[in-house]
Amino acid sequence: VTGQPAPDANQSFQIAALYPPNFAVAAGNLAITNGTLAAGVRVINGQQYDRVETILLRVMDDVGRVGYSPILTMQPGGLGFAVTAPDTATVGGPSDFPVTVRLVDLGTGLVVTSQDSTFSVDVYSGQTGQLGVGSWSVGAGVLAGGVASFRETYTGAGHIYLRVHDARGVVGISNTIVMRSDGYKRLQLIAPGETPQPGVSSPTGKTGAPILQQAEVPFMAQVRATDQFWNLSDTMSAGEINLSSSDGSLQPGNPVNNGMPLIGGIGDYELVLHNQGNITVYAEDADNPAVLAHAVDIPVGEAHYAISVPAQAQAGPPASFAMTVRLVRNDGSLITGANEEVTLTALTPSQGPALGSLGITSGVLAAGELAISGQTYPVVEDIVIQVSDARGRRSVSGIIHMVPEAVGYRVTTPGSATVGPPATFPLEIEMIDTATGQRVTSEDRSFTIAPINHNTGQPGAGELALTAGSTTQGLATLTQSYSVAEAIYLQITDSAGLVVFSNPIQVQAGPPASLSLSAVPLILEGGQAATLTASVSDLFGNRVLAEPVAFRLLAGDGQLAADSVLTGSLGTATNTVLVPEGGRADLVVQVAVRDLPTRTVEIAVIGPPVTTLSIAGSSAETEQGRLLLPSSELQLSSTSELGVQAIYWEIDIAGEGRPERSYSGPLRFADLGLTEYGEHRFSYYAIDVHGNREAVQHATLIFGEALASTRPLTNRPNPFQAGREATVILFTARADGTAVLRIHDLFGGLVWSHELSTRSGETYQVPWDGRNGRGEVVGNGGYLCTVRTGGDLLQRKIAVVK
Repeated sequence: VTGQPAPDANQSFQIAALYPPNFAVAAGNLAITNGTLAAGVRVINGQQYDRVETILLRVMDDVGRVGYSPILTMQPGGLGFAVTAPDTATVGGPSDFPVTVRLVDLGTGLVVTSQDSTFSVDVYSGQTGQLGVGSWSVGAGVLAGGVASFRETYTGAGHIYLRVHDARGVVGISNTIVMRSDGYKRLQLIAPGETPQPGVSSPTGKTGAPILQQAEVPFMAQVRATDQFWNLSDTMSAGEINLSSSDGSLQPGNPVNNGMPLIGGIGDYELVLHNQGNITVYAEDADNPAVLAHAVDIPVGEAHYAISVPAQAQAGPPASFAMTVRLVRNDGSLITGANEEVTLTALTPSQGPALGSLGITSGVLAAGELAISGQTYPVVEDIVIQVSDARGRRSVSGIIHMVPEAVGYRVTTPGSATVGPPATFPLEIEMIDTATGQRVTSEDRSFTIAPINHNTGQPGAGELALTAGSTTQGLATLTQSYSVAEAIYLQITDSAGLVVFSNPIQVQAGPPASLSLSAVPLILEGGQAATLTASVSDLFGNRVLAEPVAFRLLAGDGQLAADSVLTGSLGTATNTVLVPEGGRADLVVQVAVRDLPTRTVEIAVIGPPVTTLSIAGSSAETEQGRLLLPSSELQLSSTSELGVQAIYWEIDIAGEGRPERSYSGPLRFADLGLTEYGEHRFSYYAIDVHGNREAVQHATLIFGEALASTRPLTNRPNPFQAGREATVILFTARADGTAVLRIHDLFGGLVWSHELSTRSGETYQVPWDGRNGRGEVVGNGGYLCTVRTGGDLLQRKIAVVK
């Protein structure tokens, strides 16, 4: 109840480890499993549990009282692999050996069951500490409850150990395992130049290749007793090892220990082979016929060819040179019994393939010697002659410096090219022997390159990218370019003064890089045309031929003859633009070629005269026309860049006729020859000094009577349509000052008002559009117009209809 120890409690108790939450008995072991209370308390120091897992502790006394600890998570003190293998094993398969891998707590040495993972297995040499050269069967595994067991194999004999590791960096090393050979299964013959490679699954168990031996010269070979993986069976000290050869050289007594047993699995033999060529040497055990025999092909040289050639010869045919081939011993003495057929091959001094072939490529020795008086070689280069025979003998002569009968050049170019750079064309200059046509590789020369115009024979107008060079082994391969579009050929002059020429090259212009546009003339009148010229050139200013040029009229009164024109031999495309009669707007013409920036030209157009009608005196604009008084004056004025020749007018001309009356001054009603007032059509036009006529213009004039003294206020038209037209209010001022106009409805309400300054006795016209002061159209009906001027009040009724 109080949580305090009971001082009289001295019971014994047991401690058990359980799994939460079901309280099952844990698989691990506690170090201390019981105890006794003293005055209600027992302190236990050094409790241990041997598994890495989650548990809780249960304490139970003799009378059945139970208590539980909090949950405990057991952690390892550090992880490692404990790897167990036998101390000895036999290479295999089929032989194998057991391996056990445990994940352990490094602090306690106990198996950790809760952290299973995949692991890798590698085999290392116990002698070198390096990764083993043999093969092993199991390279990986998976723990189950912290333990993995498997059967491993390894093909190499000797001391090894296993290294186990996982992705977490946990590592373990096994004990040293002595891998023993699995018995005497085969022989292995080791020739000079070869090295045994035991433990590796290969056809020979060796590296390297047999090196050349000399006939009659002793050399050492070794025979080894091995298992199936070429591991040395060092316990083998028996057998009857016999060596033989394909040429019959090896017999009892050669080697001296032929037929003797191996000692510790090894036998060393001093061999003497009598013949030249690839000799097969065999090793077999007469006492153990089930053991596999072994054979090695050993190259053996017997003699060599002494070759006599000139230090210098002329390339041919027809030129030829003499040479002699002799088969000799190492002391230089001729082997007179030799009657071999030999093969002759031309090589470079580095013994690579030569460019040409010998005229005589084979012959037969006579008493060990072959003399050739008419040998030929067609290429001018340094060569050696290889002599070989069917027995594998091979010898090489000294260097022969082949020289030409006469030197020339072969120049290769394309028939056409494009100006550049960046455009280029290939140029190949090859030094040749003029007698054989073969390349001269024994000497090199420098040279210069100059362009010549094919048509004139004079130096070309452009520039070459490369103007000099030199051959390398008789050949110069250049990437050339030329900057002017013209037909050329190349003049090659070498350092010895030799001059040669290439075939003609038609150098064509490159893609368009520049575009220009001009027009003649730049000023046009109606009915005239201008010539448009577009010029297209490449990056170097060369004319571009047969290139389509698009023409477009951007502005003005005019018409193009064509929308697209091809450039001609001068790199230009010509077009025309025509200005129609009466045209007056300036022209803007644009040209375009591919993706180049467009070009434009402006052509000024001088149009016909422009005549303006003005009215002096009383007038007003209405929708029907200009409202005039008989005293109003019609004035015509005309402007022209060339000068006005005459202005013509007419009143009420019929149809589309042209006015014929010449204008000389202002016109009033009386001057027009009219007999009645009202609406009339006034027509007029002007002509300039070049005869360019203006289009006839028309104006509608509405003449009314002058104001009578008894009617100082009137309006026209009356009635009128409010909102669609205006009526013009006319009045004569009675005094200097300000006149005030007002429009009232029939109820006396003010609809609209207007003020203006006046002079006594003058007539004024004021338009009213039928709207009130708020801009609203008034309704149908009658309205009263009043004008107060000089103390007088003038009144008139105005009718509105819709």
